Amino acid sequence: AVNTAEVGRFEPSAGVFKQAMWRDIAVGDLLLVAKGEPFPADTLVLASADPAGTFYVATKSMDGETNLKERAAPALVLDSLGSEADAAQTARPGGGAAGDQMQ
Repeated sequence: AVNTAEVGRFEPSAGVFKQAMWRDIAVGDLLLVAKGEPFPADTLVLASADPAGTFYVATKSMDGETNLKERAAPALVLDSLGSEADAAQTARPGGGAAGDQMQ
């Protein structure tokens, strides 16, 4: 039951990612997907743990191919987030990324 699996959804009022079921996710929600977790094919990835925004997608369940597909977050988004993310990481105690907060 994929719809009952959980993912981190950003809660603007609290300023943190909180666990939510996929069935409760709506268009426009900002999500935090951990490495190895499945996500819908129509998800727009804005950033990844890799500074260049590169990530790999397994598509075996869709097309039967077992090799990973290399993808990258849009350069425009990475450029926009770059200076803000660097500033936020420097400002946070411990220097962790904003997505490190999960409740």
